[in-house]
Amino acid sequence: WVRCCARRRFAVHGHPLWAALALVCLAVLASMPGAAGLDLALKELAKWLSLGLAVALGMSLASEPRAALVVVAALLTAGALEAARGLNQALSGTGPLGFLLGGGYLRSFGSFGQPNPFAAYLATGIMLAAGLIWSYSRGGWRGLAQPLPLLAVVSAGFMALGLLASLSRGALLATLTGLTLMAVIYRPRTLLVAPILAGVVAVLWLLGGFGLLPDFITTRIATMFDTLMLLDPREVQLSGANFAVVQRMAIWEAAGAMFTDNPLLGVGAGNFDRAYPLYALPNWPQAPGHAHNLYLNLLAEMGVVGLVAYLTFL
Repeated sequence: WVRCCARRRFAVHGHPLWAALALVCLAVLASMPGAAGLDLALKELAKWLSLGLAVALGMSLASEPRAALVVVAALLTAGALEAARGLNQALSGTGPLGFLLGGGYLRSFGSFGQPNPFAAYLATGIMLAAGLIWSYSRGGWRGLAQPLPLLAVVSAGFMALGLLASLSRGALLATLTGLTLMAVIYRPRTLLVAPILAGVVAVLWLLGGFGLLPDFITTRIATMFDTLMLLDPREVQLSGANFAVVQRMAIWEAAGAMFTDNPLLGVGAGNFDRAYPLYALPNWPQAPGHAHNLYLNLLAEMGVVGLVAYLTFL
């Protein structure tokens, strides 16, 4: 950082990313007058500004090829270490009782405090590793034998195991979708491994069918696709299997109501929890922290202006 500042290369001037990031910060500021908690809105603004500093530093370092390799290697190493921490939690059973599933298995959560954001972080890292692996594979095995792609392979392995240990269905679906899209767009020939993946799925299905996999794992994976439907949280009979899905539907409905009442600028950046009691459905009074959906959360907190600003940045 100091070196980049000394060389006056801290920012990459004229990049459209800065205009998009400034647009998001303006959307946060625009939502502040209607926010019940100004302190929460300021905290949200600080998050975006810190992201801007991180992006500025990353882009400045990436302007030098050798430094860019160090940044990428650091990201891959961080992902592998985070995954290793999560695997240790799952194997040792160290963590909150709320993360325990049947059979005494503990969902890994890393340093994120929750399994889902931990899994989302690993999913993002897996995408980076996959892009590097496919890129270097153009040179055949010799290309993959270089230090960076080897690190990508090892890191991707650790992160995939950490992702599985989290048992986050959403992150697993996101990873499979992302890898498929990357394979189709980036290098269509990689679809030749589809039969191998199908074989792995078939083996896992047989193991589950013969009872060789723990019941809580097979049940959770089986419900991944069964619960991809919209439910009315007022009418569904709650059970241990559908609680997480029904809870999200109740939260999403509250988020939709926030947006309906405040379509332009929302209830205020960072103020989802503060506004939630006014929109909570019966039997779901506890504030969830966020809308469990980034786009709905943006619509609820910053309205159409915030969503458009974020999509522009993305």
